[in-house]
Amino acid sequence: MSNLCKKRDIGTKQLKKRRKKVISLKTVAIIGANGTMGAMTGGLFAQCGFRVYFISKTIEKSKIGMQKAFHQAQSEIIGKNIICSGYSEISHILPKCNWIIECVKEDIDVKKATYKVIDTYRKKGSVVSSMTSSLPLPKIIEGTSDDLRRNFIGFHLFNPPNKLTLCEIAPIKDTDKAVVDLVSKIAQKYLFRTVIPVRNVAGYVGNRIGFKFFSDVTKEVPKYGVEMIDYLLGPYIGRAMSPLATLDLIGIDNYT
Repeated sequence: MSNLCKKRDIGTKQLKKRRKKVISLKTVAIIGANGTMGAMTGGLFAQCGFRVYFISKTIEKSKIGMQKAFHQAQSEIIGKNIICSGYSEISHILPKCNWIIECVKEDIDVKKATYKVIDTYRKKGSVVSSMTSSLPLPKIIEGTSDDLRRNFIGFHLFNPPNKLTLCEIAPIKDTDKAVVDLVSKIAQKYLFRTVIPVRNVAGYVGNRIGFKFFSDVTKEVPKYGVEMIDYLLGPYIGRAMSPLATLDLIGIDNYT
């Protein structure tokens, strides 16, 4: 066997061992898994060997999210790590999960209602995260238990997560340091993310910079057109995705 083949074989064995360890470490629930961010986040966890529950209003919507995850991974093999379910099953699912990630609509009332449900059914000590980068974290978990607050942390992936490896982690004042350390370790070691610790401010770091760029770019659309702007300011200059295509991916409601 050549040295190159030996290295590949060793690398494959190490990855399998790492994935086995991850599966015993974390079972993840994605609430709002039919949306773009929920589906891509869940897909990333599934790719890295986690057992992931895709939770949407209906099982059919969760299956739509799973198809988005397949498209991101360019493989359906991750489906073995994904369980699609609806909100009607949430009381049975959340007690099984070590990490619950909320990816529902960027509406503060919707999020507050979601956290009341999470707080009712989650097991004590499970980590709870929000993918929002625009709404104040303490506000969306108002009225929840002390245990949830101690185990709550903002967890924001850059879009699209299969191309951009940065990850913002935003604890609130009640978050236990052990939770910050655990989430940072998982993000770095098992999800292969570069972690940026941030404060709980609108947009965190990436979007505060990125949205200024998007704002300048969109002003030029009437003059140059969508196709020309995305051609010039996309992969041609080293960006993983062109700016207007990125806005289309994350949703204009999140941008505005």
